Amino acid sequence: MTIKLSKAASKGEIVEKLRQLKQPNELNVQKYAGKLKWGKDSLSYQRELRDE
Repeated sequence: MTIKLSKAASKGEIVEKLRQLKQPNELNVQKYAGKLKWGKDSLSYQRELRDE
């Protein structure tokens, strides 16, 4: 988002414009962090894919 300010804008005007901005949603990274629950051994799976 772009905010247009004049060079003569006071600190109060700038703060007010910043407050009007929409705050981004926080991303919960703990939701995606951790190990995968996998039924196979990872090395044997790689060998299957590569036909080794």
